[in-house]
Amino acid sequence: MAKRILYLCAAPLAAASACHTHVCGIADGLRDIGWIVDVISPPCRTSRGTTRRVLDALAVQIKAAGALRNHDVVYCRSHFLFWPIAAFLRAARIPVVQEVNGPYDDVFVAYPRAKLLRSVLTAAMRSQLRGADLIITVTQQLSDWVKKERPNGRVVAIQNGADTKLFRPDAQGGLNVGGRYVIFFGSLARWQGVDTLLRAVRHQAWPNDVRLAIVGDGTCREDVEHAAAGS
Repeated sequence: MAKRILYLCAAPLAAASACHTHVCGIADGLRDIGWIVDVISPPCRTSRGTTRRVLDALAVQIKAAGALRNHDVVYCRSHFLFWPIAAFLRAARIPVVQEVNGPYDDVFVAYPRAKLLRSVLTAAMRSQLRGADLIITVTQQLSDWVKKERPNGRVVAIQNGADTKLFRPDAQGGLNVGGRYVIFFGSLARWQGVDTLLRAVRHQAWPNDVRLAIVGDGTCREDVEHAAAGS
């Protein structure tokens, strides 16, 4: 009989978003090897303020609590707001996998106001790591960091992949940069280091014949547009 995984994500799975790509890619991969995967995430909205984000994460956990009896494993895309469900799963001895995409500080880069609750939120995230049966990271560096937080835990690094049907040498696209260039493709979030890219291209060590192409959208879009306009 096929095993069932309950996959929890605190962010909406908007089409073409990084979160949608990662979550759906993992879920499809698990299905390919015989697992039954049910994904719970918030609905897509035109705007999501702080209160809405908290309520959405709470709703995901309430829905998950009602579905636990039909699943063998809970897979969490790690999020500081998932502390309640993580604590419940640990108390109920339900196997849980935590997927870690960044260190604690990423939260405070994305949400500067959260620094006011740094100690509380860090404790909540650390507790989730220490209560997990398995921790999956997306880089070896993250694995090394997690092992310091959870010395005796089971930690595995599985790097993010790519859709080889879409990204291939002979793929046709509409963007023609021309000449030599460096490309960044992804969500323009603060923790992605977009500001570092913009500083690098203005540095004297940057080759004059190399252009920087940035493809994506997100919080740093305005910064990129200003840099492209020369302002």
